[in-house]
Amino acid sequence: MFPAMFHALFNRQARHDHCLFPGPMTPQLRHLVVAALLAPVTVAACSGPTGPSTPALSTEQIAGTWTLTAQQPAGQGEIVPPAGVVFSIEIIDGRAAVRADCNRCNGAAAVGDSTVTVGPLMACTRAFCPSAPLDDTFLKLLSGDSTATIAGDTLTLRSDRGVLRFRR
Repeated sequence: MFPAMFHALFNRQARHDHCLFPGPMTPQLRHLVVAALLAPVTVAACSGPTGPSTPALSTEQIAGTWTLTAQQPAGQGEIVPPAGVVFSIEIIDGRAAVRADCNRCNGAAAVGDSTVTVGPLMACTRAFCPSAPLDDTFLKLLSGDSTATIAGDTLTLRSDRGVLRFRR
């Protein structure tokens, strides 16, 4: 159907029974049809994001200790740390100091415009914590590249591994 319709629209000798318009296609009408067909594509290509842009992160914004309020591995429900159990991160001078319940970790960290990268390798103590396996899950979610957003006193790290939410 489409080839016949375009043939009818753009062929001067188009038969009127296949044409969308009565009478022959004039050059002005042909230009109008082309413009009408291309307008939605042009508008879509030129439009930018409609939501507010996220301001770039800075090391000053990230500085300080962030305490985990919830973790959510990809495809699973949200897990809130048990009362009295602390999971935290502090990024200073390109290093991450991490507390995963009774374990401590240290590794490289980098803050980008909208990302935080921890590790991916970290040196950790390996004690068996009462909160196990939450400590291992936390470290797996934290290690690597994450998209970071800060809203008020909440830091959210998102990756294909899952989501971590921290509070200052």
